Parts: sequence; C-alpha cells; structure tokens
Amino acid sequence: MEAIDIPWIKKVIKFISSGRRQVAWFLGLAVLAQQVITMQKPHELFFPDGQATIGLILMAFGLTLRCWALGHIVKEKQITQSGPYHYVQHPLYVGSFLLGLGICIILGNYLAYATLFLYFVLFYGSQINREEEKLLRKHKAAYLDYAERVPRFIPVGFLKAPKPGNNISFSFGNFSKNKGWPTVFAVLGLIVFIETLGKLMEIFFHI
Repeated sequence: MEAIDIPWIKKVIKFISSGRRQVAWFLGLAVLAQQVITMQKPHELFFPDGQATIGLILMAFGLTLRCWALGHIVKEKQITQSGPYHYVQHPLYVGSFLLGLGICIILGNYLAYATLFLYFVLFYGSQINREEEKLLRKHKAAYLDYAERVPRFIPVGFLKAPKPGNNISFSFGNFSKNKGWPTVFAVLGLIVFIETLGKLMEIFFHI
C-alpha cells in the first residue's frame, strides 16, 4: 500500500474531509425535508413492521460495532489490532454505514439511499485515505503488515484470523474518551425523532 504523493490530490482530499460533518448535517436535513414534502411517512419504529425491523437490526449492529471499536481504539499511540480491529481495519466506518443503511430502510426513501452511498464514496473514502496515509507514515512496516493481514471493510476469513498483534481489552475509559456516549444518545435521539416525525405526518397529512 503506497501513500498518495500527488500534491493537488492531497489538497482535494483534505478539503473534502474537512467539511464532511457539516455536509452530513445538511444532507440529512435535506433528505428529511424531502420526506415531508413528498409525504413519505417513515416506517413505525415502536411497533415495527418487517422493513422497520430490518432497519432497526442494522442500526443495532452498526451502533454495537462502533461502540466496540470506540472501547478499543487508542488514537495516535499505536495500531489498534484488538476487538473489531482484529477483523477489519475500519470498523467505525463499517458501523456508520450499517447505521446509515438502517435509517434509509426505515425512511423508505430512495433519495436517502443515493445520498448515503454518495456521501460514503466522496467523504468517508477521502477520510479513509488520509488516515491510512497517516498510519503508513507513522508506523511504516508495522502498518503494512497489519494492512496485509486484515481486510479493510469485510471480515473475510474472520474465523481463521490470526491472533491480534496487541491484546487491548475493551475499556469504558477509552469508550468515553472517544465520545462513545454521545454516539449512543445521538442514535437513540434519532430513533425518537424519526418516530415523532412519522406521528406528526399522520396528524397533519392523515397518512
């Protein structure tokens, strides 16, 4: 794996990555606005049908994976290889994708699917490239060895995965330090918000 060493490409990647959170909020609000304007009621969550159940399961898997990763990762000090990092290099992004996919299924909105995939390709793709380049510069051969052993996103052959290079146990200290609790509360708040949006649409639009 080689670091990207073309100056203008590195500037573009840095620019895209720097504004990804603001763009995520804007796109999320745009999707919800389109949901209301087109009167597409989200699937009910407190008494879920089959589609909502699938969405909630994916969200639960995504949130669990993110929490698991946040309890293991030790930023800047070493290459984390325990917990979910033993099976994939980027469990936080995999977890975020599963969360987003679950939300799309619950909303039942084709624009949400398109927005999710476009956002991940443009923004998370550039962020992942930056992180991998940083790890390569800092850890060199150790990172190359890790990258060769562990798949980036899909845990292919995880049942036969070798023992991790470092054996860090899950730590609630790491989880809190890495802002795990705000993540949990944000997801729970989003579920309540989507359910409330659906109820309001029932009241005002009779759908």
